[in-house]
Amino acid sequence: MTKADAFLSELDEAVSRGTPESRARALWHTTDLMIAGHYSEDEIWTFGAVIGRLADEIEVAARAKLAKRLAHFDDAPVNVIHKLAFDDSIDVAGPVLKESERLEPYAMVANVCLKSQSHLLAISKRETLVEINYEFQPQRAPEIRKTHMRRQRFQLGCGVERKGRA
Repeated sequence: MTKADAFLSELDEAVSRGTPESRARALWHTTDLMIAGHYSEDEIWTFGAVIGRLADEIEVAARAKLAKRLAHFDDAPVNVIHKLAFDDSIDVAGPVLKESERLEPYAMVANVCLKSQSHLLAISKRETLVEINYEFQPQRAPEIRKTHMRRQRFQLGCGVERKGRA
């Protein structure tokens, strides 16, 4: 067992015994520590494991606050960004879907295919979209049409490209 594995095992035990308040304090302390420092990818992964485990145990409002903080953080742990992006609450997923540069294209594609129209609308509001072939289905998201049909092309991922009107 590596040091990180041992640490994460101890964390699991502490989280299961802790109060909601102590878990929230641990989450914010860990998040602040990560944002303030400069860490290797392995260290960011460990922070992500810790933050992800703690985020599983907090209420929606706290997850939404976490999403807002991490959406603009260039070194945010990808696993946490993905977890937040797939949250059922758009208050949590929205900031990450709209803003995070750490959200990988395949995660946006899966999100489009699996989540609500609100999630799709949040993705459509990104400043830039990675070009991946996707058959855009206007009947699934009429609000998205208003946002992106002004662009020459709207592409996301799952099938075939759909051209919009200028």
